Amino acid sequence: MLLLSLITPLHAAQAAEPFAISSGERIVLIGGTFIEREVRYGCMETLMTAHFSDHDLTFRNLGWSGDTVTGIARASFDSVEKGYDRLIKHVVDAKPTVIFVSYGQNESFEGEAGLETFLSELNTLLDDIAVTKARVVLISPTLQENMGYPLPDPTAHNADVRLYTKALAKVAEERKHYFVDMTALLPVSNKLATKPRTDNGLHFTEDGYWQAASALMKGFGYSSATPNPKKLASLRTVILEKNRLFFCQWRPQNETYLFGFRKHEQGQYGAEIPLFDPLIENMEKQITAERNQLKSSSGKGSVAQ
Repeated sequence: MLLLSLITPLHAAQAAEPFAISSGERIVLIGGTFIEREVRYGCMETLMTAHFSDHDLTFRNLGWSGDTVTGIARASFDSVEKGYDRLIKHVVDAKPTVIFVSYGQNESFEGEAGLETFLSELNTLLDDIAVTKARVVLISPTLQENMGYPLPDPTAHNADVRLYTKALAKVAEERKHYFVDMTALLPVSNKLATKPRTDNGLHFTEDGYWQAASALMKGFGYSSATPNPKKLASLRTVILEKNRLFFCQWRPQNETYLFGFRKHEQGQYGAEIPLFDPLIENMEKQITAERNQLKSSSGKGSVAQ
């Protein structure tokens, strides 16, 4: 029995077949807060790993809170151009076969006036990561929940989110990239949210990330029963530790001292960064063991239910 059942895509605008994932894929995630906080929760990676338990998949999360398609959050003490260069370098160095691109959330606050600029900068990003020859999935921003006073009424902003989502869908169509419409998969009501999936209307809770993981799988053209976090806990624990180690490697807390303008003080410790490699490799082996366990037990009932 498969862990999750294969169904046809939900939207007529989507591709005729589900987004294909093959064993050996290296899946790289880039974007802002929504992507970075997946490092903390690991729900999307856990659910995908469980679904494709007979596949050897590698995930690398390069999300950065507050980021835009220009890499502005990655600039640190340098120029925005340097931040963008870092974004491209990190993506290329990760050697992806698939790239999940999740931008537009921050840019949507600029409204219609900022849309043309966003699309121009997005296309530049897509041109520059094309050197990887990876397949690209464009993931739309998510709608803002109505959390009530003193948080703002999200109606106007959600109209802009939908505007940016429509534009992203067009870019995906023109470039023949796969597109996932999170506004359709995670709808909101204008009424006060009674069971919110975010803590402030925008940033997802743990339960919210499980919902987002399920939505993403549906957007890829795969049905997803409500995940059972208890049955996926062991796999998720290992994934979270792998993500923690990788995060410490590619974004060390004292990066300015290791590689920046203060490296003359402690730059010698930069030599320790490669020492994370065997630690991460060990966690990858443990992930393999966990998914093999899921595969062998799948005949006893789906871990997702």
